Amino acid sequence: MIYDSEIINSMPSQVSTEHSEYFLPGQSQTRSSLVVAATGLGKTVIMGGLARSWPVGRVMMISHRFELNQQSMKSFSQICGEEVDLEQAGYRADQRCSKCRIVVASVQTLNSYQRKLGRHRFERFDPDEFGLLMIDEAHRAAAVSYLKVVKHFRQNPNLCVVGVTATPDRLDGVGMGCVFETTACDLNLLWGVENGWLVAPKQIFVQIDGLDLSQIRTVGGDLDEKQLAKMVEQEQNLHAMAGPIVDVCGRDKQAIVFTASVQQAHRLNEMLRDYHQRQFGVPGNAVSLDGSLNPQDPKRRQIVSDFKSGQIQYLVNCGVATEGFDAPNVRVVAIGRPTKSRALYLQMLGRGTRPLPGTVDGIDTAMGRLAAINASDKPYCTVMDFIGQAGRHELVCSTDFMAGNEPPEVKERANKISSNKDFDGTQLDAIKQAKEELELEREARRAKVTAKVQWKAVEQATSYDLSTIPFSYKTRFRSGAVSEKQAGLLLKLGYTQSQIEGMTKLKASEAIEYAKKNPITSFGKWLARQPDRRTTSTTGF
Repeated sequence: MIYDSEIINSMPSQVSTEHSEYFLPGQSQTRSSLVVAATGLGKTVIMGGLARSWPVGRVMMISHRFELNQQSMKSFSQICGEEVDLEQAGYRADQRCSKCRIVVASVQTLNSYQRKLGRHRFERFDPDEFGLLMIDEAHRAAAVSYLKVVKHFRQNPNLCVVGVTATPDRLDGVGMGCVFETTACDLNLLWGVENGWLVAPKQIFVQIDGLDLSQIRTVGGDLDEKQLAKMVEQEQNLHAMAGPIVDVCGRDKQAIVFTASVQQAHRLNEMLRDYHQRQFGVPGNAVSLDGSLNPQDPKRRQIVSDFKSGQIQYLVNCGVATEGFDAPNVRVVAIGRPTKSRALYLQMLGRGTRPLPGTVDGIDTAMGRLAAINASDKPYCTVMDFIGQAGRHELVCSTDFMAGNEPPEVKERANKISSNKDFDGTQLDAIKQAKEELELEREARRAKVTAKVQWKAVEQATSYDLSTIPFSYKTRFRSGAVSEKQAGLLLKLGYTQSQIEGMTKLKASEAIEYAKKNPITSFGKWLARQPDRRTTSTTGF
């Protein structure tokens, strides 16, 4: 058996052990599997639980970020109760007298080529020593750098590969079947919210007239970065973002702001301070952060530490606070860079969906956790999307993740509801209201159609009994075919086609007059109300 259920059941994860079966690939001999778990559901703890109880060989976890590796080392050490080695940049694993069982490694470092030795860093490790290879942020696993590492360790036929990610979507359209055979579980954002592990997003759409995205190209599945940056960096658009962010955050709500460029991050950071001072009399405690600071730079680490501890209210970042950035105190996520990428949007959204520390700890039922979240100081996370002229682009918003498999009309109606300033619910509430409204509209349409069908049925089922009509004796002797105009009129009055075929022209004329005096159809009733005109246009004579 490749995956032992006791491994999962013993994990100190937020995810209840009652769902541990989702991690098991059917008790089969599957050698590679993907675990999809939304941000905040304990992906690092899941990997730590697997590493702790993995029965055969050493364990390696690889990722692409310094912060992820630092977080994993700390968590694995606590969960497993043993030392964890690091293979990253100047840090080299296996330099001690005895090798550590668990190694955390950077994928970039493993791919670095050592010219003097004529080999890559991953070739330092003997594949036969490792029984488990774990990949964090596994939506990146189809990249060439990861495939090289996986190929090296798969020289061991008994190796198991487990990928963990919150966002299984890739912009380049490359599937992950080249790495993973099965998906062990899919605990997405909607599942996390409905089961009381995560807080629901409350969507706010801010309309910016000057934000015209219609002419921006699509490159690699998302908006062209340079064109998007040029648009969002315009002064009027920055002001249109800064004001609403300060209004929503108030004096003390922590916010994380995502931007499309470094320049936008720095300028928006200045504006947030200014707007905060105008509104509350003191400068806003805002800091911008971008990739110009190395992850190991003391200044960057201090900024992150200060934000997590609550000393900074606004963290305006460009591409550094998406994956592996844990800050449960964030109440507002402001997405200042519209996107078509589900993966990117979900990473940004996930920075705010964690409940406050301790809110759901020790509560065994979903109802209990939901009640605890609703009673906490963070019952939801406000998500701000800045929208303008999207043109042909289909931009992502939180509704795309909370609506599940609901049809497009439900999502569109939910967005319309949440755009109303008077609406004060979460996106789940908006979706529920949208479904109710659409169902009522469908019922109204069905009732209207049913009534019309019933009316037509009555009309069609109603006809005259010719034997009861007092035709004159002349009709017995006079011939002449019924005119086309008479036939059409007789049909509208309620006579059947077979009855009309047996009439003469005179009999048809008398039948029309009889119907006017004894109408049974709506047309006949209308005709009876008209002035009596005994002309050939009516009788056919």
